[in-house]
Amino acid sequence: MIHRYKLYLQLTFDHYFAKNKLLEKKVQEIGVLKTSSSQIFLHEAWQQLHQNLTKRKLDYLNGRKVKKISDSTIKDYTSFYINHINKQIGNVDLRLLDSKKLNEFVSYLINNDKVD
Repeated sequence: MIHRYKLYLQLTFDHYFAKNKLLEKKVQEIGVLKTSSSQIFLHEAWQQLHQNLTKRKLDYLNGRKVKKISDSTIKDYTSFYINHINKQIGNVDLRLLDSKKLNEFVSYLINNDKVD
């Protein structure tokens, strides 16, 4: 029984890594094209956030009162995305972001004198 369980875990583990390798290869091949609804790239996420921030420059959004976001805030967020996030992380499928990549980004922010 234990042997079957270990074999199952090993197969599951091998399948997981094989799937990730295929996913990484596909991302390199297709770049930013969206191939399914479960796939989203960092740049797509940024575009959606930017659109939502731009809409919130208004007092009301969909009939609800919301806090206004100033043009300077949007400009600062855009600058940070372009100069730091996109530059360091790149336009990856968000499902490929792991703790190693995020820790490298945090280290970059800590060690970079130009970050405000």
